[in-house]
Amino acid sequence: MHYELPLGGAHLAYRAAEAGHDVVLCDPSFDISEESMERLESAGVELVTDDTAGVEHGEIQILFTPFGHTVKIARELLDDVREGAVLCTTCTCPPIALYHGLEGELRTKREDVGVSSFHPAGIPGAETQDLILVADARSEESGIELASEEQVERCVNLAEDMGYDVYVLDPELISSIGDMSVVLTVRIVQAICNYFSVARICGAPIEMIEEQVEEVLSTMAYLVGRYGLDAFDRMDGKLLLRSLRNMALTEDVERVVDFFERCYVDLLSGDRESMRELSSMMVPPDKLVDRVREIVGEAPVQYARRRFFEERRWGS
Repeated sequence: MHYELPLGGAHLAYRAAEAGHDVVLCDPSFDISEESMERLESAGVELVTDDTAGVEHGEIQILFTPFGHTVKIARELLDDVREGAVLCTTCTCPPIALYHGLEGELRTKREDVGVSSFHPAGIPGAETQDLILVADARSEESGIELASEEQVERCVNLAEDMGYDVYVLDPELISSIGDMSVVLTVRIVQAICNYFSVARICGAPIEMIEEQVEEVLSTMAYLVGRYGLDAFDRMDGKLLLRSLRNMALTEDVERVVDFFERCYVDLLSGDRESMRELSSMMVPPDKLVDRVREIVGEAPVQYARRRFFEERRWGS
């Protein structure tokens, strides 16, 4: 990988300063190379170890923070955040998770502060990193307002000044497209396309195809949520391979069979008994939520949503 120092959040600070913006970079330790420090200072970046100095300064707060600590850090600093500022997550915390983590404060004493993203969709400083994903002001699915249109426009203008291509996306989509998990997202899309071609050869109706996609994705999400990646250690790779071979009705799926046999069967070493223990027809989460809403109303659903985000590792 070809890159230019400094990397990461420091590189975003460097690019912003090079574009003529007044930048304060906060880092309690500044564990970066001497060359990076010199380039930052020569570009005009103010280097401070006190986070409070940064949040008091910036109209845009870009949080390149450790995974699991973003919400905690933002909550501790929220009282000192400059009036009207927008808090932007990057790769370690989805913007919707930060919003829910701070929802009580944002709805009461800091209604002026917005939440968005300044997601680099890559490693800032690497030659391939040439875009920024900004979260839109409103989540279409939940209807939650995270920021004002002016705050979003402010982020877009900054990214463009820094020479980036900018994409404004629904807050719910930022992480699945911008994070490392895009590798997973793209493979899932590819797999669904392969599955669709097989299902149509078999004459399956579109309703059945959609139901099975929901079933598989919901089951996989449930297993990872409950057991972590250890769930897949309990799966019988040979059984999956035999079943997959029976459905290899296109050349694309035949290639998937060959690839799976070469690379993954030995990794999935479970047996039939462990597969039986895990097997379950999971209810797709959105449909379950809709039924709960019909039975008990909206308030308990919103309460459960807030508790979910509070308990996730983003905010632990």
